[in-house]
Amino acid sequence: MSEQDQHDDQRSADDSPGNDATDTADAADAADAADAADVADAADVADVADVADAADAADVADATGAHAVARFDFVYPDHRLQSRLPVLELINERLARTLVSNLGRTFHQPFAVSFLGNHFEKHADYVASLPQSVSATQVSLEPLNGKAYLCIAGKLVHLLVDSYFGGRGLDIEAGEGGISRDFSPTEKRLVARCRDEFAASLVSAWQQVHVLKPVYGNDLTRLELESPANPAAVVISHRFEVTLASGQSGEIHLVTPYSMLEPIRTQLCRDLGNDQSRKGTNSWQPLFLQSVASAEVELEAVVGEASVSLQQLLDLQEGDFIPLAQRRMVSFSVEGLPLFDAEVGVSNGMAAATFNHWYRP
Repeated sequence: MSEQDQHDDQRSADDSPGNDATDTADAADAADAADAADVADAADVADVADVADAADAADVADATGAHAVARFDFVYPDHRLQSRLPVLELINERLARTLVSNLGRTFHQPFAVSFLGNHFEKHADYVASLPQSVSATQVSLEPLNGKAYLCIAGKLVHLLVDSYFGGRGLDIEAGEGGISRDFSPTEKRLVARCRDEFAASLVSAWQQVHVLKPVYGNDLTRLELESPANPAAVVISHRFEVTLASGQSGEIHLVTPYSMLEPIRTQLCRDLGNDQSRKGTNSWQPLFLQSVASAEVELEAVVGEASVSLQQLLDLQEGDFIPLAQRRMVSFSVEGLPLFDAEVGVSNGMAAATFNHWYRP
């Protein structure tokens, strides 16, 4: 066989069907490998994308937590609700003491009035806390700007009416469940008297700090109370509890907008414990001194002495006389502290003393 024939046979063998199948299988394996590589690459890309998304989400969460947006009301900030006005508390305590005597003189019976504190709250919250039956009257506190109002609980009105006309000072309408109704003309007259005495007490209590002139306006309905121009406005409710001789009690509230007292806030929020506030013409000092000056003290004095033996003391019987060595000049003291000397004598059939001189430190 020639060399040319051998070459043709070899080429025919290579072109045989078996060799074609082998080539096809090799090509398929190569394609599968390429597809697997592409899938792996796609998976890696997806993993990277997931990690990136997770990192972005974590960054957003951290940013949200570190820089969370908080709401702030620049018109009615909440810090006003935590305000404290020490001098205003002192004024209202004095108002309560003055109101005791003024109400007693008008209604001819003993009263006890307690100051319950100054409550800083939003107007809507205050109105929601009121009982159904209440007498509300608008009042101006000249020269301060704005409108305040005076609220007298309906329970207190019923107590005043019952006691004023000879009753025992009981809330005869307590069984009605506090249902709101219009006040009768008689009740309105007594409410007006109560308002007048409150105004007089208010003027007296404020005179050392700021001269006020209360001017009452129209009565307010429940709807007018619940529908103010600014329900979120901060108000100060000055609350007083009035107790009758029967033990029954009701409340009176003077409600002032915070903005009304803000111009004189410096005078009302002075620290009474600050040494600097004790100097000069501080407004609270005269009020404090006047309150101290009204305290009662018990004077003591020895107007006569006698010496007796123990046997004479044991022999004493009812009706026996003990001669006393009378003193003309006697020293008066309080709790053992000498205060002044006075000459003791008799005036209009009663023992009396004529002041002589003080013991000054």
